[in-house]
Amino acid sequence: TVALSAYYSHIRPEAQEAPTVAINPEIVSTAIEFCQKTHIWQEEFDLGVTIVDTADYQLTGLPSDSEVHAIRDVFCYSDHLSPESDFTLRIYPTVRTDSGTPQCYKFKYPDSITLIPSPSTASTDNLTIIAALKPTRAATTLPDIMNEPYFDAIIHGALSRLLTKRSMPWYDPSAA
Repeated sequence: TVALSAYYSHIRPEAQEAPTVAINPEIVSTAIEFCQKTHIWQEEFDLGVTIVDTADYQLTGLPSDSEVHAIRDVFCYSDHLSPESDFTLRIYPTVRTDSGTPQCYKFKYPDSITLIPSPSTASTDNLTIIAALKPTRAATTLPDIMNEPYFDAIIHGALSRLLTKRSMPWYDPSAA
């Protein structure tokens, strides 16, 4: 992980009067926005076991200072599942109450999915989720992926946010 302080020496020359308490939220907000737009930070979660007639599964072992932004892929019984859609519900009108081989999934914020339909057979080592993550608002570190090659993007984004804050001593929209 990369401490937020790693960015200070690149931000402070441009926003000289900005205190750490003002800089940190802008670094984190920039990283959050970057992750939301690019899905650059992805992690694979092997949840393993599926349980008969159990549809809900929680992602465990999230990296510190992170939360799930989106689910990128779900594999169950080696099959790639699609996100739930109105189309799926029209084809399988009872799919939410049935059990069988999962056909799709629904992401449940903040960190779980529902398999649809719920599995009709128990199995081990067969549920894998690839999730796009983002930092939490309270993050004090960023993932290594935010370092190189995106270090400068985070610096420029944080500076843009800082330098356009009206009524602050470091306000300088022309430098943003």
